[in-house]
Amino acid sequence: MKISKRQLRRIIREEVETLEYEMLQDTTDELLDADHPEDVVPQRDSWAGGQNVSNQVDHGEASGGGPNTRGQEIMKVTESQLKRIIRHEKRRILESISGTSVRTGESFLDMAVNALLAGDYKSATEAILNGYMMDDTWVSEEEALENTLMGIRTDDITPEEVKDAAEWWYAQYKDGMHRPQGQEEQREDWARAKAWANR
Repeated sequence: MKISKRQLRRIIREEVETLEYEMLQDTTDELLDADHPEDVVPQRDSWAGGQNVSNQVDHGEASGGGPNTRGQEIMKVTESQLKRIIRHEKRRILESISGTSVRTGESFLDMAVNALLAGDYKSATEAILNGYMMDDTWVSEEEALENTLMGIRTDDITPEEVKDAAEWWYAQYKDGMHRPQGQEEQREDWARAKAWANR
């Protein structure tokens, strides 16, 4: 039997519509009401997305959010819209220092502030780079960031000052101001990389 694309789409659309189902309002007997495990009547489909085992609650709605999803939800997005959304989110993420350390749960910006207060410019530089999700920079670029952070007054460092300094450095980084120019400078930068990492 041959099926055309139009027929296939119609069949899929009908199946999606049948996935919509109403929540059953009745509840099962409380499991602890039975005197013996044999007295508990098993309920069909409890573990397959059917009724809750003992308490029929829509947890999404009960917690103040909307009701839980019923069936398949489809969001129509064109390819150009998707590309624009991805570009926008990527730019937003890359152009702002954000995120938290998986190990400590502390924000990278707070880590940088605390490192600067302790006089640890290397850790502050690493925290800023991690906040921008950068792990492959030239030594000269990292030196420029560290020098920028050294320029902040240490008597009362605020997260805003550190963020402003990081964003100023990032704008220069995007313009390639601290990137080695030519092969000779790149070789020199590579030669300094090991010493820079072990300092």
